[in-house]
Amino acid sequence: PDKLFIFLEICEDGDLKKLITEQKQKIFPEKQVQSVMTQIVDAFKVMYENQVIHRDLKPANILIQKNTYKISDFGFAREMYCGMDEPAALTRYGSPLYMCPQILKGTPFSSKCDVWSLGIIAYQMLCGKTPWIGISPPDLLNNIEKNPKIQFPEELKVSEPMKEIINRMLIWEDEKRISWPEVFKSELFRTEKPVNNSSAGLKNSTVPTFAKGENKPSFSQKLKKSICCCFGG
Repeated sequence: PDKLFIFLEICEDGDLKKLITEQKQKIFPEKQVQSVMTQIVDAFKVMYENQVIHRDLKPANILIQKNTYKISDFGFAREMYCGMDEPAALTRYGSPLYMCPQILKGTPFSSKCDVWSLGIIAYQMLCGKTPWIGISPPDLLNNIEKNPKIQFPEELKVSEPMKEIINRMLIWEDEKRISWPEVFKSELFRTEKPVNNSSAGLKNSTVPTFAKGENKPSFSQKLKKSICCCFGG
């Protein structure tokens, strides 16, 4: 065949960036933020199981369909052929405002780069702004380095458990930052029906090997309903 057809789900309710822009004062109730994060964490359980990192998690890449939040745009995603929590020298991709310090610096990073991005998104939804800004990636990195400890505005009522996990998501050092298996275990993001995640909790999980001639299942074949796979872009 000389044509390739890709059928994608239409998410008619826009994306999280649009929702944030339209929100009054750009601040969301904690329960709503918790609901959004729970759905995204649920999707990352599947990605972690399949050794996949996203590298460009941001509000514009979280689509909405009838109160269901779906991760999109896997153009920068890749499989990890080493341990998911072990830093590797990978290509620098992503959107600077949501990049972890390691990507901004050009040093090795792990799957925790996506943990950082989710922490930035959660803080932004709760506080109406990102914890750090910069006029350029180097300026942003410098601002993070000078003030690594995030602050929550006193007038906002954010629970201590939510503050704690966001703080752990936004730890500068990759090795000290909370890992995905730890995020999955958080009481804040528990779902009634747990996602099958055989590799979660394994510190040094590796990509499984396949016998010669055996076809490795594609990541897209294993996607759950909470992931909308939009390649390219």
